[in-house]
Amino acid sequence: MTEKLLGHCGVDSGQILMADPCYVEKGINYPNCCEEAHDNAEFGRIGVKLAGFGGDGTFPVYGKFIDGMLVSATIKFSQQLGQQLDSDDDEFEGRRRIEEIQQKIKKLKEEISSQSDGGYNKP
Repeated sequence: MTEKLLGHCGVDSGQILMADPCYVEKGINYPNCCEEAHDNAEFGRIGVKLAGFGGDGTFPVYGKFIDGMLVSATIKFSQQLGQQLDSDDDEFEGRRRIEEIQQKIKKLKEEISSQSDGGYNKP
């Protein structure tokens, strides 16, 4: 899995709407979104309104890719939180690698023990 910076999202109202751009043409407007959508909730099956992340600013958006396909996008509202998220991802990746190595060791041990001399026969 690879991660790269996709861009930055500017916020001037303390909230973000994640939605398909085609809905902008179909009538999503700021007053409707503010009045009808709850914070951190789905907005009429059009998108999700996010708020409560600390206010205005410009926030980096990162994408994670597997084989060139975008599998997740993350908006890092707080650099400190972003570092914690990175740390958690690194920890998960480290655990996954340890499990892979442990499986390889187990397989090698099984191969060695299946040999009649235990794999320790010297020439």
